[in-house]
Amino acid sequence: MTVRVVEFFSGIGGWSYSLAKISDRFNVVAAYDINPIANQVYELNLGTKPNHKSIEHATARDLS
Repeated sequence: MTVRVVEFFSGIGGWSYSLAKISDRFNVVAAYDINPIANQVYELNLGTKPNHKSIEHATARDLS
């Protein structure tokens, strides 16, 4: 079974990196951070760009 994860306040991807190190059973389906520099580093580290939208405005559809 794969656990789907939404990463809020994703920063530079520490949580995603840690999950990948402990198991391949996690799938980060979305990442959110409003800091554009952190998002650039996250993208360099993990190959995907986090959503720049504030989580205050995220909908259930955004998270699925």
